[in-house]
Amino acid sequence: MKNALFFLLAALGLMGCLLSCQQKDPNANADDVVYVGSENKKLYAVDAVTGTKKWEFTTGAPIFSSPVVSNGIVFVGSGDKKFYALDATTGTKKWEFTTGSFVDSSPVVSNGLVYVGSYDDKVYALDATTGTKKWDFATGGDIPGSPTVSNGMIYTRER
Repeated sequence: MKNALFFLLAALGLMGCLLSCQQKDPNANADDVVYVGSENKKLYAVDAVTGTKKWEFTTGAPIFSSPVVSNGIVFVGSGDKKFYALDATTGTKKWEFTTGSFVDSSPVVSNGLVYVGSYDDKVYALDATTGTKKWDFATGGDIPGSPTVSNGMIYTRER
């Protein structure tokens, strides 16, 4: 499996430009697919067994955010100031949310909400199904890291 994945990445010209790889969510149901973001502004879905590219999605800037998969949706941020929700099977965009700056933060999904930080100094809580903003919180500094949810509290760091 590992060799097939490296072969595919080399064939796609992505060795050395991959910037992110998915995080596992306990609700993930796409166990046979690996999702990777790249410098070439694309998110790739790759079959973990065969290394075959299943789909790709193009954003407006490089992807530093590690994707998270939850309930059949891939969530990922991009340097184009947008946060995306994509169908995990097809790569079709379900929704996008525009922040005030680039999104390197990797998201976390909990209780129907997806939490993500941005370099606009805010943490956002978005409805995971619709992308509707439930709230945002200004931290006073950009959010390069990923939020964590524990016991109903959201933790993150600002720079």
